Amino acid sequence: MRNITVIGAGATGIAFSATLVEQGHNVTLFELEKDAAHLKELEKRGKIVRTGYGPQGDVALPRMTTAVAEAVPNAELIFIAVVANRHELICKTIAPYLHDGQTVCFFNGNCGSIRLKRLTAGKDIVVGETVGTYTSTRYLGDGVVHFASMPKSPKSVAAFPARDSSRLVERIGECYPTVCYPDVPVHNVFEGSLNSPNVSIHLVASLLCVSAMERSLDFRLYRDGVCPSTLTMIRAVEAEKEAVFSKFGYKSNSYFGQIEACLNFDADPRPNLAGFRLTTGPNGVSHRYISEDAFAGDCLLVSLGEALGVDTPVLRSAVTMAGVLNGINYLKQGLTLKSLGLEGRSADEIHSFLETGEL
Repeated sequence: MRNITVIGAGATGIAFSATLVEQGHNVTLFELEKDAAHLKELEKRGKIVRTGYGPQGDVALPRMTTAVAEAVPNAELIFIAVVANRHELICKTIAPYLHDGQTVCFFNGNCGSIRLKRLTAGKDIVVGETVGTYTSTRYLGDGVVHFASMPKSPKSVAAFPARDSSRLVERIGECYPTVCYPDVPVHNVFEGSLNSPNVSIHLVASLLCVSAMERSLDFRLYRDGVCPSTLTMIRAVEAEKEAVFSKFGYKSNSYFGQIEACLNFDADPRPNLAGFRLTTGPNGVSHRYISEDAFAGDCLLVSLGEALGVDTPVLRSAVTMAGVLNGINYLKQGLTLKSLGLEGRSADEIHSFLETGEL
């Protein structure tokens, strides 16, 4: 049994907490007071209720708190399951309470590990990220979490710096089976973050469907928003990503086939896509499919392309459009080489930094 804290009481945090409780670990679910509405719903329900295409059955509640001093110092492992837009605040909140020997892992990290590592300089803490999130989930309210698919295992991970990746795998593998380079070719947190399917799919596909999502009470992107034009845009984004990756020698994963299968589902109904196609949302331009991915992965890819002389017109346009819709200049305020302190660095210097943590 391990002492584990999960930070973030959204769908992922609640679903993963239930899995850890079921495994027999001592689990704490932490959320900031201002975002703690789901904790109050869970407390009222008295259990976590799981529905959908993943694990079934009700699960006892983890310990729940909004007090960081209760959630962080005694945890051996800490999993952070919040959108990238919240990483800076969460990192600043927990950093003073972290100490030698702890391990922190971000779901779908978006380089949150770099931010946290800098705030904990001098402490022997292993910090890393998963490629993608735990699994596709939605919180339905009243203590109910819906799984759109079964969690996949093992999950690719990378630490920052990458030389700690094997330590990360060793420490979290008991409760969350993982692999790292060279077993699975994710060299570092840049390659991991940018190989999330979110980067290729969420932003461009959602922007094509803004009118439909704003007029519908039940819009579902992978059921209602996938069409030949969506596939064309996703293919274009993947081509831009591949061009940037080639500068580093990274492998660019493609998710085109999965989305194409969603389009052709009626003719070829694949069981593993049934729940995925019914995943709800986005329901507006502030949804994380737009606000998080414009801020994080897509913005970082544009920034990398600009620094390395690789043109990314589709992604740049998408990030700009998202900024207009949300009133935010993501290209200036989002995740960029400048915000990570890597502006003006060459591909070799960036790669070395991600491996060693040193410039």
